[in-house]
Amino acid sequence: MDAGRSDQRQRLAAELTAALASERAFQAWLADRGYTATPRDPLADTLKLAQRWTSLDHPAAPRLLVFWQEDFTAVAARGQRLRKLQHDAYHLRSRIAVMDAGGAPELAVVGCRHFVLLFPLDTDPFARRQRYTADQIRESAGLAQRYTGLTAQAMARWGASTPVEATPDDSSDDWSGLFAATRRFDWEAHLYGGAQLDQAFVAFIGQERQRLLEAVLDPGRQDEVLRPMLRALEVEDAGTVMSTDLLRRPALRKRVIAAADTVLLRLVL
Repeated sequence: MDAGRSDQRQRLAAELTAALASERAFQAWLADRGYTATPRDPLADTLKLAQRWTSLDHPAAPRLLVFWQEDFTAVAARGQRLRKLQHDAYHLRSRIAVMDAGGAPELAVVGCRHFVLLFPLDTDPFARRQRYTADQIRESAGLAQRYTGLTAQAMARWGASTPVEATPDDSSDDWSGLFAATRRFDWEAHLYGGAQLDQAFVAFIGQERQRLLEAVLDPGRQDEVLRPMLRALEVEDAGTVMSTDLLRRPALRKRVIAAADTVLLRLVL
């Protein structure tokens, strides 16, 4: 039984290796999973190096924003370029929603010669990323099983069948929330496989997070810490924002907290 499972993981690893050999092979891999690139996409100029993919047979499956990064290295999954790509993809999704409310992608798929990586676009610009490499699939039965679920048919079951009414925040600068209906997907259970962090680590991170946020929001250090952070987040009025403004701007508050979390994780991991 174990030998059979090991053989299956070897086959899956070989399949992924072949899929990542080139951009054309990667596109064929997506097509084999039930997805189709948007033909003659009217937003091609906006998308630039990205493509929108959808499933015609399984419309409930997440809509994809696909990137092929030819020059990404094996360590790019933890690098600054990928973090920037994730940030850009999130805001690109917002622009797409302005122009095509019903066609905004919900899941980003990044391929390169070393890995395929996925992250949700309907949460925040610092959402967790899920990476698959051939070596990981060979070694982990759990990851291999989740890899086999990366099909439009399977992913169509990741979310609720009925759309939920959007509740836009008036102070938000993310316009995608203004459009009538949005779909919700259970990324935690399906994309991440329900994986949970060690509770002692969670408690430690919580304490350090509070210390970091107290420093960021210190009224006496706004010009040194908070405002430079807001400029990096491309907040238009970054130069005049005060820490107390975050109390009445929940969308901005979430972005500051997410940015602090990202900095903290880079320090401790």
